[in-house]
Amino acid sequence: MVYIISFLQILQPLTFCRVTTARKPASEVSDRTARRRAQELQTARRLSSGGDVQHQLARELQLVPRETLKEMLQHLKLTLIRIPDGHLLSAKTDLNMTWSQTRELKRWLKANNIQCESEITSRRIAGAMLAEQEVQSELLPFTVKDADGCRTVELRPAAAVTSLKATVLDYLKRSAEEGDLTWHDGAIPENEIWVKILADHGGESFKNAFQVLNTKHPKTVVFSLFRAKDTRENIMTGNGQIAAGIEELKDTVWKLPDGRDARFRLFAAGDYALLSTWYGISGACGVRPCLYCEVKKVSMHLPKEDRELLILKRTLERLDMQYHDFMERGKGNRQEAKHYKNVIAPAMFRIPIDQVCIPGLHVTLGLYNKLYDRLEHELNDLDAIIATNLVRRVLPDPDVDQAQVLHHHSMHGLIPYVVAVEEARQIDEEVEAIKEEIDELENNLAWAMLYADTDVASIMRVKEEVDRLMEKKETLERKSKKVKEKGKVTTTNGPLAKRLDEVLQKRRVQRQAYQGKSFIGNHVHAMLKEDAIEDLTSIAKVAAEEIVTEMEGFPLIIVTKAQQIHLNFKRIMSLFAACYKGYSHANPMSEDDILALDRNIRSFIDTFRELFPTMTFPIKLHLLEDHMVEWVSRWGFGIGFHGEQGIESTHAAFNQIQRSTSGIADPVRRLKATLENHLLRVSPSHHGGVPAPKPQCEKNTTAIFSSLQTASCDRFTIISGGQRSEDVTRRELK
Repeated sequence: MVYIISFLQILQPLTFCRVTTARKPASEVSDRTARRRAQELQTARRLSSGGDVQHQLARELQLVPRETLKEMLQHLKLTLIRIPDGHLLSAKTDLNMTWSQTRELKRWLKANNIQCESEITSRRIAGAMLAEQEVQSELLPFTVKDADGCRTVELRPAAAVTSLKATVLDYLKRSAEEGDLTWHDGAIPENEIWVKILADHGGESFKNAFQVLNTKHPKTVVFSLFRAKDTRENIMTGNGQIAAGIEELKDTVWKLPDGRDARFRLFAAGDYALLSTWYGISGACGVRPCLYCEVKKVSMHLPKEDRELLILKRTLERLDMQYHDFMERGKGNRQEAKHYKNVIAPAMFRIPIDQVCIPGLHVTLGLYNKLYDRLEHELNDLDAIIATNLVRRVLPDPDVDQAQVLHHHSMHGLIPYVVAVEEARQIDEEVEAIKEEIDELENNLAWAMLYADTDVASIMRVKEEVDRLMEKKETLERKSKKVKEKGKVTTTNGPLAKRLDEVLQKRRVQRQAYQGKSFIGNHVHAMLKEDAIEDLTSIAKVAAEEIVTEMEGFPLIIVTKAQQIHLNFKRIMSLFAACYKGYSHANPMSEDDILALDRNIRSFIDTFRELFPTMTFPIKLHLLEDHMVEWVSRWGFGIGFHGEQGIESTHAAFNQIQRSTSGIADPVRRLKATLENHLLRVSPSHHGGVPAPKPQCEKNTTAIFSSLQTASCDRFTIISGGQRSEDVTRRELK
């Protein structure tokens, strides 16, 4: 036993305490002896540290090698991390893992001293989250196309929640518990809950979903899906219970957390073809194609003051009356639909027409694609003019070096192009028109045969018309193929028009080849910026100036036409960009915002009629001109708030989820598991999932901060807008 004695020595106090001499190593003593030794050392540490035991202990631990310290902490289980219950389930759904993969992850976490919930706990939590959202799945008869392109009936899996009302109410309750409910600063009446019903086909399945708009960030919750195309008869088959669920929800009164009663107001959203199917009109090809009014297609291109004096609004009551007349007097003959305002089927849902949102996303995509195609055609025409002058005036000149001219980058491939382009392009356009007509007739034929609401003679007439159009289409396709093979060129783009692709690639924009070379929403958003419009529309001007400047014999009319193309398309695209910016967002709109949008739309439409008087006036232009401002004035939000964008993003999410359920052999059970995993992922009670990625810094900003981090100085001067600002330290800058 050692004693430390305290006495005065050169005015320095010494302290005396008891430290027992060890006869056994610490690893061999009893727990009681180990505790006594630790208490003795703790007393000595307290005395030697002047009372600051923690700081002294930290100093002692710094003397221990890192690996030894790590082993000690692991042995004492002081490095163990406990993940809260439910977080592993959230990670499973976010990462689209199977239960087997989740078990492997658990073992790896445990090996690294990280504990999380058991599989039993995860399944119990999942069961509680889905208790009010029971999912049922079954096989239903859907019409599909076989390998030969013929329609047949086939059993396909379908899955849906048993009660739409219970699912929505459960979502509301959980959102309220999370404090996520909002009335957007009074933009939504305080006694109303706004719910949007939306649907779309994508990824081999048709999905029905809802969004609760009274949340800060509305999520798209798919409540029904089936693996078949979105034809009228398939939607009727797969959505058998949805109409009843919508009516039940409309009549529901929900008690808010503060005790107030709130009623539901339902909205509908989707692409225009789907909305037409839902409400029983024949669609964009009909004589009266508009879902919102009874305007004639032939008068849509006219200014409002030059149309019919009275154009009635469509309502559910008028649709019911017109469908009754169509069946009673028109005998259900689709060819007589024009006499009954193109109403050919009963409305599937009883959501009022003024609560059916303008399909803003598809309006944007359709109109931008139309302008882009027109620009492409204008460049093709300019290619033809240049080629004509090349053949007739430039190359025959004996003073011209033909090899040098033909190898110029602006002339490459021009002569064979001009020979084939016009003929093949006209044929292709005729084929596309026939395809649309065939699809419409096939849909009508399948509907008539499935529900037997048309006499046999009418059915046979439609079938004969389909056969005739199919034969004509095949003949034209063969002819177009021969023209293209003979010319050995791609007739969709001339040499100048191909430069459009260079601009798109520069901005990382790609047209979707599987969707008729159309664009997606993010790409249109990028291409409607001012600098992108300038790059796209100036192609002809730059190329023409190069040709006329560098080569003799080309007339200045080429430059004049190219400059006109630049000015016209920059003007029309800039006006459309202003319209897009005004309506595409999801924010509340003031009166000034609505008036500005109205002015921009009027300017765009007037300019379109001025610049392209012979172009077709599609239904999407009519929706923009006649109904866009009407909608935002009625509901006070940008079209993105009520629009169809939410359902578009779910297709990619479901494709990811299906990878985790692909091991289930039964397609019915597999589809049910897919829908359940989706419901878990979008639940307001979903906690501890994978965080959303943080947006990357701009390259310039990254470079600046990188240089600052490597700088040797500790103070920096911020310069903004050419003006010197105050000095800041490195810490403040971070």
